[in-house]
Amino acid sequence: MWQKYKDIDGDSSVEAYKVDLTARNIIVRFSNGKCREYLYEERKIGEQHYKNMINYAELGDGLGSYIQNYVRNGYSSKG
Repeated sequence: MWQKYKDIDGDSSVEAYKVDLTARNIIVRFSNGKCREYLYEERKIGEQHYKNMINYAELGDGLGSYIQNYVRNGYSSKG
């Protein structure tokens, strides 16, 4: 189920996210750009990055910056 990203600072292009704990992935939806949804899988980005992304997503702050700085090209698919 998609969750609206809180964006508590009002400065993020992250719009929503969806976590699948069974498949161990997170999909991030951005409000800009041609490709708006990016799938990040734990097996590709590693357990710590996966957990950090979930934490930032639930916090509603810092997810876009985290992606930019640590897992930018670590997505498995985009669309």
